[in-house]
Amino acid sequence: MKQTKTELRVTAALDSFKGALTSVEAGEAVRRGILARVPNARVNVFSVGDGGEGTADALICGIGAERKTLRVHDTHGFPIEAEFGITPDGKTAVLDMAAAAGIRFAEFHGFDIHHSSTYGVGEMIAYLADSGCENIIVGLGGSGTSDGGIGALSALGAIFYDNCGKKISPCTTSSTGKTASCNLEPAILRVKNTSITLLYDTAVALTGEKGAVKLYSRQKGARDDELDAMDNAMIHYASVCDSAVGSKVSLYPGAGAAGACAA
Repeated sequence: MKQTKTELRVTAALDSFKGALTSVEAGEAVRRGILARVPNARVNVFSVGDGGEGTADALICGIGAERKTLRVHDTHGFPIEAEFGITPDGKTAVLDMAAAAGIRFAEFHGFDIHHSSTYGVGEMIAYLADSGCENIIVGLGGSGTSDGGIGALSALGAIFYDNCGKKISPCTTSSTGKTASCNLEPAILRVKNTSITLLYDTAVALTGEKGAVKLYSRQKGARDDELDAMDNAMIHYASVCDSAVGSKVSLYPGAGAAGACAA
């Protein structure tokens, strides 16, 4: 009896390669490589994400969301088209914070970390909340900033003041150490009817030797001799925000994810 060959079946489900390949692009590279050697192989490519960059893409595919773009500002205030996904009923949206504040923007602007912010992320959340979206899922990895989310909060309407009582604007990474007080109520009211789920790919603390600033700020442009000052600025900023909300949010697991945007 003639023996038949078993069909080769491969599932390619790779996480993204930060700054180089998306999850789908990596999977397609695997598919092409296999088919080049085994033309009749069956290769299925699935987009995956671990909470970092590419997570929204995986979720868009998984929940059947429609891809859309929104004109917002990148890490340094320049207009961009950021992609997100939203379900047909308009109730659930998914986005990567990297779509507006990813490290690729930081690289494009010369890794100028002190003038970087998550403002565009806040613009995306504000747009979706204002549109009546009930659930927003945010993938927090791949950040190009270390602003503690001050930019995103300001885009949502929060106001930050310096020691002289003057409003801080724009709110960037360099603003964290200058913040003396804040009014978060406008931001809270903006999203009061919206559930926001944050997905993070690292449980890193907000501050300290193993915190977000000292572990990840170098890759975003910080010099070694700046890290202590930046960490102290984040500690100060976190205490101001914790006091405003009446809770030690800065101590939550994963608070340091995405340049401390999680906190």
